[in-house]
Amino acid sequence: MKIKSATILLAFIAASLSLFAQKPSNATLNFREGLRKYVKKDYTTAFEYFKRASDDGESNGDLYLGTMYFNGYGVAKDYNKAFEWYMQAASRFNSQGQLQVGLMYYEGIVVKKSAEKASEWILRSAQQGNTDAQYLYGCMLKNGDGVAKDYAKAAEYLQLSVGGGNSDAQVALGELYLKGLGVTPDNLKALELFTSAGNSKNPEAYLWLSQMYQKGDGVAKDKKMAIDYLTMAANLDYPKAQFELALQYLNEVKDNRTGTTWLLKAGANSYTEAEFYIGQLLEKGSVFPKDIRQAEDWYTRAAEHGHVGAQYSLGMLLLNGKGVESNTGKGKSWLEKAAANGYQPAIDALKDTTKK
Repeated sequence: MKIKSATILLAFIAASLSLFAQKPSNATLNFREGLRKYVKKDYTTAFEYFKRASDDGESNGDLYLGTMYFNGYGVAKDYNKAFEWYMQAASRFNSQGQLQVGLMYYEGIVVKKSAEKASEWILRSAQQGNTDAQYLYGCMLKNGDGVAKDYAKAAEYLQLSVGGGNSDAQVALGELYLKGLGVTPDNLKALELFTSAGNSKNPEAYLWLSQMYQKGDGVAKDKKMAIDYLTMAANLDYPKAQFELALQYLNEVKDNRTGTTWLLKAGANSYTEAEFYIGQLLEKGSVFPKDIRQAEDWYTRAAEHGHVGAQYSLGMLLLNGKGVESNTGKGKSWLEKAAANGYQPAIDALKDTTKK
């Protein structure tokens, strides 16, 4: 659910431009000029105009000042000041400010991380018609994240966001229809939503469409179409799709050259499952020539990204010292990390090392 402040505001600039059609007050005139300078990346001048707008009660001035501090645009990056400005915007009933406050609570940026508090602020924003907030609150309801899980309510908020043209909401609502969660199962409705999101080049929508054609859910089973949709998502540099496409070519199509190309792209994009899988293939000498040192490198990347299987494999590699320099201390340390995450093979391996 992570959305960067700058990313949200790219969409919000369009909404801000609606102020140009209204009879201008001094606050509005200052905000307009600030926005012009902001778009031109004259951040120092933009800051001055946004501050004047804020002083005259314009909540959008507060919002943009918060974003400038959040991203370090024309000022030193300062999350504390960003939060203060976002909170002032929120207190003036600015829906985008409320959303930003919610996101900072969700991520635990300068405030104690709290999905519950995040949900409160995101709900306030959603109730004011903010489509990003409606999508995020729908996802929180869908996942039971900060609020009690409620698929029916999730569908309601996601539908509101879909009405505002949010393609991510189309994907999330499509999933509910495909699985019959909070709504009557409807594969055709799911297909319609995924297709609409796909028309906006939403890579997650392409993944769901690929799955539907792979399994024949609501459509005739078509492996070529399934691969075509995966390819569309992968070409958008979406690492999850690149990894799944790699598996299709390696395991189904039996085209190792294309499969390894997509696998390495996913790994280069820091997709942990791909990093781990590359390590496994290098260690076994399957598809790639056997190379334990390179396997160690890929396991390390995945392990540092929190993949428990990679933490275990790296730990065992370092303990055994076959093809790499033996390092008992580091090996045990990685096993302990995997064990702390409940990975049973690591727990068993640590027991064995204690017995020796």
